[in-house]
Amino acid sequence: MANTSHILSITHTSQGAILARKLPYPLVEGKPSSLIREHWHDCDALVVFLALGAVVRLISPLISNKHDDPAVVCVNSDGRWVIPVTGGHSRNANQLAVEIADLLGAMPVITTASDAEAAAATMPQPVLGAMPVITTASESGYIDADGDGHATVEHGFKEKIFVVGVGLSSYCTPADLIQVVEGVLSESNISRQAIESLATIDTRRDHPAVRSFNLPVRSYTAQHLSQVDIPNPSQVVRDTVGTPSVAEAAALLAAGPGAILVVDKITATTATVAIARRIRPRGSLSIVGIGPGSSLHRTPAATAAIRNAEMVIGYGAYVDMCLPILGPHQIVERFPIGAEVERVDRAVRVAAGGMKVVLVCSGDPGIYAMASPVFEKLDALSDDPWIHDMDITVVPGVTAAQATASLLGAPLGHDHAYISLSDLLTPWDTIENRLRAAASSGMSIALYNPASSRRRAQLELARNILLEILPPDTPVGVVDNAMRPAERQQVVTLETLDAESCTMTSCLLIGSKDTRLSSISTGTSTKSAGMYTPRGYVAR
Repeated sequence: MANTSHILSITHTSQGAILARKLPYPLVEGKPSSLIREHWHDCDALVVFLALGAVVRLISPLISNKHDDPAVVCVNSDGRWVIPVTGGHSRNANQLAVEIADLLGAMPVITTASDAEAAAATMPQPVLGAMPVITTASESGYIDADGDGHATVEHGFKEKIFVVGVGLSSYCTPADLIQVVEGVLSESNISRQAIESLATIDTRRDHPAVRSFNLPVRSYTAQHLSQVDIPNPSQVVRDTVGTPSVAEAAALLAAGPGAILVVDKITATTATVAIARRIRPRGSLSIVGIGPGSSLHRTPAATAAIRNAEMVIGYGAYVDMCLPILGPHQIVERFPIGAEVERVDRAVRVAAGGMKVVLVCSGDPGIYAMASPVFEKLDALSDDPWIHDMDITVVPGVTAAQATASLLGAPLGHDHAYISLSDLLTPWDTIENRLRAAASSGMSIALYNPASSRRRAQLELARNILLEILPPDTPVGVVDNAMRPAERQQVVTLETLDAESCTMTSCLLIGSKDTRLSSISTGTSTKSAGMYTPRGYVAR
């Protein structure tokens, strides 16, 4: 699925609404027949809370073909069974059903033979789900490297390997452009499903006619376009927009290194069209934050990115957290802890080779995680044209500090600082300076990586530094394994903090001078008081 905002839950009962609200998809309530018909063409998937037979009757008149129809997943009235009705493989309905079952504590019923045979281990209870091919990095033989060190992949003719370049007048309508493009595709015997993107000049990027195709749009400046060698330059176009070509040049640029024109510029009244063929599909790398680990706290965007990936790479424990949404069509590589550089190198190289790659991180990928080293690697390879030909996406996640704060109350309600106590990459004297600066600033402080099996002294040293500046009774929230089965939380003071009890899965929130304790605990916890830092609204 391209985006989980295009997954819609539909129900007409109160029980269905209760179940639907446990899922991270928009919910509409009303007459199922009308709602299914209304949203059939504008959703990637419909999750319908209704009896299977009723769902089959309602969608039967709407079905055209498996490539264009949305996935349909049925959830029965008591939420025990989740059944993909259409789009099992072609629209990832099988994986969606397994994900929904995971969220509802239900059982997915997968009838696609190849998925059902590989089912047993996708969830703790016996299910009919789907398993990915999981390997260590050294075991994967699916991808080879070419002479330049890039990953190379064999792709079939169904891949999106064509780019449509368009130039258009300001008064070109969506209907005008659609007519021209579809005519060219038909005459060239190119399927619309094989179109990877539209390409044009930057001044036309947001033109309604360009946006009407619902395809990725890649745009370039006139200066960039003018540097492309094309067969049909136009002086009129040069005089008008500053480049001798828009359609042909944009198509070639967007199609990447080695691209060839398969359709030279065709001119219509309000638009010009050219088509370039890529020598391999465009690769992509998404650095995805899966949050604390529970599927309930993983964002829909993260789930969509993982489910749509051809290859998933990550630290083994984080990969395991994604198992319920991985399928047999995916290649999965598990790396050991400490192999961050190797993970990044592998992910970048494979994505540059034309695959859709996801690099998973816990929490948020930009907070003490993999996004930063990925961009360092990309910068180091910036002279490589294939690096510029891949799409890079950072998908945010719930951070450890956010998860910890939510369990304690609102200790980060005002300005706060994040500091890692790991001195493996940062000199300890730098960490000391940051601790003193943060404590002197009056901000709350989130402490990451407080201790490990080998680093036992840093937290006690940090506590003593903070005590030089902060009062001994400063509240400290300590949470281990936030939002995971082994979760443990407590609120102590800076003076009574037991550094020996903390591990790498601990996150500490040091209160500011304004942070207060509350007798109201969060959720169902009765073990500790809450913490909150006033924002200042009451005093305003």
